[in-house]
Amino acid sequence: MNKLVEEFIEKKEKEILDQKEIQKEKKLERRNNHLIKLGIVDQTKIIKSDSYFYEDSYDALDVSDEEYALICKYAPEEQKIEKDEEDIAIAKDREKALRSVADTVLFISIVVCVALSLIGLIISEGHFFGMYFAYAIIILISSIIIRSVAHVLANISSTLKKINAKIEG
Repeated sequence: MNKLVEEFIEKKEKEILDQKEIQKEKKLERRNNHLIKLGIVDQTKIIKSDSYFYEDSYDALDVSDEEYALICKYAPEEQKIEKDEEDIAIAKDREKALRSVADTVLFISIVVCVALSLIGLIISEGHFFGMYFAYAIIILISSIIIRSVAHVLANISSTLKKINAKIEG
């Protein structure tokens, strides 16, 4: 086999093994954190701190896979809760984005209204100022309506999220 091909294959196999090792470590860390949250700690490994500012550190009790499966049966990990919290944070960001887009639309429309009014005064010398002013007012009113609808939708969304959270929890 070609030397470059062998090096490539070895490199990829090593990367795969490294990824598997990292996943194992993460799984073990998640498992140990779960056990510590449940209070299943190794009493012989508790490190007491003498200082006022440091907390005691705990190590999870070594349990077999079967024992951990039973523990998870009665006290499952809180992965779903963390996912729900992430979803709520994303929804809040979306609502903020909707509100900021609505405010930006209103600001741009105000700038356009002022520009149209000035253009109407300069170009028409007062003859067709009413037409430019009417366009400016129509744009302003439509942007206020768009902003109001966007804020109402954002408020409805946040209210529905709160209702769902109360129903589920």
